[in-house]
Amino acid sequence: MQKVVVRAPASTANLGPGFDCFALALENPYDKITLEWQKDGEHLSVQVSGVGAQSIPKEVEKNCGGVVAKAFIQRFDLKGGFKILIEKGVPPALGLGSSAATCAGVAFAFNELFGLNLSNEELVELAALGEVASAGTPHADNVSASLLGGFTLVVREEKIKVLRINPPPTLLLCVIVPKIPTPERKTEVARRVLPSSVSLKDMVWQVSHASLVAAGFALGEIQHIASGMKDIVVEKARSALIPGFDLAKEEALKSGALAFTISGAGPSVIALSTKDNAQRVLDSSINGFLKAGVQATGFVTKAGKGCTLLDSKITREE
Repeated sequence: MQKVVVRAPASTANLGPGFDCFALALENPYDKITLEWQKDGEHLSVQVSGVGAQSIPKEVEKNCGGVVAKAFIQRFDLKGGFKILIEKGVPPALGLGSSAATCAGVAFAFNELFGLNLSNEELVELAALGEVASAGTPHADNVSASLLGGFTLVVREEKIKVLRINPPPTLLLCVIVPKIPTPERKTEVARRVLPSSVSLKDMVWQVSHASLVAAGFALGEIQHIASGMKDIVVEKARSALIPGFDLAKEEALKSGALAFTISGAGPSVIALSTKDNAQRVLDSSINGFLKAGVQATGFVTKAGKGCTLLDSKITREE
């Protein structure tokens, strides 16, 4: 038997105006993915344990990691028996890129185990196929951050283009998780509330602010990033699905948060801060939800690396 063990981090997507384009890898939490291969085996199986495992499909065709595995097996005509062990550390259905962490970890594992030497774009494209199982569409923002780490920008033309930028080292993120019911296939539901078109005025706003976010990361300027993280399209539509959002945002900004927005499809929210006031911002955000009658928890983290190899047992054929 040959195997690889991979650490695949959580991520936060959109960062305000960068819907389906921007994402940022988080240092914590993370999934641990083990891919085992038996040359004389025949089947593909998936096992899931850890946080929220009971709500995650175990059938290969419905599990996002299973979908990615099948794509690799078919694309590269891989033979043998495959077992994927998914140890969840990223809780599902909270807007922290849980499915993307699994998709990214599986893609990274196949690339390592079989020495495929795929480009970043090829890895992201294959990993994104797994997002169809959870979101209904192969969006690549979260998987790009989980795979590559740091801040990622995804452009879809005929082929995917991915840019990666190292975030400012002093940037901290307060992640707040309101305890509210989430529907099945939550990301798909959150996409359905979005407008199908926007006005020219709103488009100009979104593009200008998204540009400021990207420029801020490129220049290492936290204030530019924060100033750009304002969204009048997606946040406006999705915040209605998060009771207490407005109060939490108000309290966070009052306490010194540099920016505040929904993390991906929610219901988690993120506030940007620095070392001096991160705990105060976190506590104030949670208090804002409490004022609205919503319990919430949270933690402070920073931008993280992409997928990393934790262990391997590989024998290359001559």
